[in-house]
Amino acid sequence: MTRRIFSENSILFLEKLEEHLSAELALTQSSYDRLVSAMRYSVLNGGKRVRATLLYLSGQIFSLPEEVLLDYAAALEMIHAYSLIHDDLPAMDDDDMRRGKPANHIVFGEAIAILAGDALLNRAMEILIRRCADGLAARSAAAYFAKASGFSGMVGGQVIDLEAMGKAEESKSEALVLEMIDLKTAALFRVALVLPCILAEVSSDIRLCFEDIAVLLGRSFQFQDDLLDIDADARILGKNTGKDLRDGKFTALAFYGRNKLLELLLSYQEEIQEKLSELRQKGFDCGLLKAFVKKIFARSY
Repeated sequence: MTRRIFSENSILFLEKLEEHLSAELALTQSSYDRLVSAMRYSVLNGGKRVRATLLYLSGQIFSLPEEVLLDYAAALEMIHAYSLIHDDLPAMDDDDMRRGKPANHIVFGEAIAILAGDALLNRAMEILIRRCADGLAARSAAAYFAKASGFSGMVGGQVIDLEAMGKAEESKSEALVLEMIDLKTAALFRVALVLPCILAEVSSDIRLCFEDIAVLLGRSFQFQDDLLDIDADARILGKNTGKDLRDGKFTALAFYGRNKLLELLLSYQEEIQEKLSELRQKGFDCGLLKAFVKKIFARSY
């Protein structure tokens, strides 16, 4: 089930990325091929590739080589896939559907699913370490990527999500819900948009602008997901709907309510477009990135 938000200029890149991911996770007739099959099942399972596309479009702004971007995009998709495998586990969100197909642990069993997530994390780090031979900027990019994926990034956000389940309502603040989203969701959006800045060694003010866009986009993406969880058709969305509401999850929708969330979503959209326009005024061609962001805001899955 392919459910991607295509940008015309990124189609060829994404096709190459699929080939690259398949090669990086090749079956070798080894005794652990069942594990590799589980890794491939989640990575090559028709995701939207939003983060990879953002990384590519950001990299194009700075004229970074395609072969370099392919490696970083592959690592990013592996980290994202690992997070989804673990997120679906019974000990986490306990979901049995992902991208329109049975979740990894439903197909391969819980033990193999856990190990597949672990192995995807390590495979991504292997790719980052391999790229470190490119020089200091590549080593800085790898460090940034690793931090965004770890306890002070994506994993930390998942912890906030889990622990909020047992907290009293009065302890759930706006600061907490935004911190959770900024870590759990926006962290990989920061990787997608900021990694090319690090590799291109741009000035700190330009990098900060991309970081601001990534945070706003990450929040917006999560807000959309919260709304889609109650509005979308599960068959189109590719996963179970209404589950967050039934489970009493700590979400932006639960905290703000529908009207306030839509208001914030619109304000974030306007702020992102303003920042992209500012970058254009400074000589950076962000036209394709701007168009893709509009596609993200128009998504229905």
